[in-house]
Amino acid sequence: MLCIVLVTAAFNPEKWWLALPISLIAVLSAAPSFLIMRWRWHRQFLKSQLADTEMTADIDERGVTLAAHSDRKTHLWAGFSQIYESRSVVMLEKGDSDYLFLPKRAMSGAQLAELKRFADLAPNCKVKLTSPMS
Repeated sequence: MLCIVLVTAAFNPEKWWLALPISLIAVLSAAPSFLIMRWRWHRQFLKSQLADTEMTADIDERGVTLAAHSDRKTHLWAGFSQIYESRSVVMLEKGDSDYLFLPKRAMSGAQLAELKRFADLAPNCKVKLTSPMS
């Protein structure tokens, strides 16, 4: 809907004010979906047994191993469907509703470069690290 508004405003710049209410409606109709998605992620995190626990992540050629207390879980590179990088986090997606978040502030530049190298070189890895998002 926003694309239609932009095209209309581009071809009829003198009537941009007519497109303003339509664009406002489009943004307001999308806002609840974004809020519900954010609420579900927050709720999923709160249900996690490791929500208030200090964790470590070891990244090697096999995948990512998370450790807290005496628990360890390894996520293989082949299990990830997408890997995203933003300004502050690397998000590894497994399926439709399972995500691993690795904060960049906990990694040095060399460790981040090694993560990218492992994601690119893993023999069974189905994904490549995407370009950074803002």
